[in-house]
Amino acid sequence: MRTKSEDKRKAIIDAALQLLKESASYEVSMSEIAARVGGSKATLYNYFSSKQEVFVELVKQSVQPELTTIQSILSENENLKTVLQNFGEHYLHQRCSPDTIAINRMLIAESARSDVGILFFEEGQRKILGMLSVLFEKEINAQNLKNMDTKVVVSHFIALIESELVEKCLFGFIEDPSDEQIKLCVERAVSVFLDSYLSN
Repeated sequence: MRTKSEDKRKAIIDAALQLLKESASYEVSMSEIAARVGGSKATLYNYFSSKQEVFVELVKQSVQPELTTIQSILSENENLKTVLQNFGEHYLHQRCSPDTIAINRMLIAESARSDVGILFFEEGQRKILGMLSVLFEKEINAQNLKNMDTKVVVSHFIALIESELVEKCLFGFIEDPSDEQIKLCVERAVSVFLDSYLSN
């Protein structure tokens, strides 16, 4: 059962996330968060010692369900092509969603002024890349993929998955691509990847 304290912490995190998306800026104050939650700034400090701590918790709560889902996809007892297709479709849906695009725009703008971008990368993207690295290392050891540095393999795979849509979404050229668009983009990316990396 959730406690009153846990509910309040979640309300604070939810308010911070909404303000981030609305302002597209990290310059969200504790006063603004308190006003959105419906309490005082002093109450906020009973739960979080600083704005940085609020956003650390926000990142952890935002990415944990996503990491669990991705781990499940990558652990599926399917052939490699199917696993990569399923991963790619899920990954692109998340990367191209309006919420993710709004947060990424903010992170790009703020990365020159603070370490908030590093925080998001460490807690989210780096862990996803690590999961892919484990999968590709297993496939390399089974001699299904060419024997190459898994970091390079992961980088190439992610670049192919993102190549057709992510940048266009980030710059507003495309908004919220359809399931069919994503499916076809991933199919092409997986095909190019496997053509290059499958063992002869």
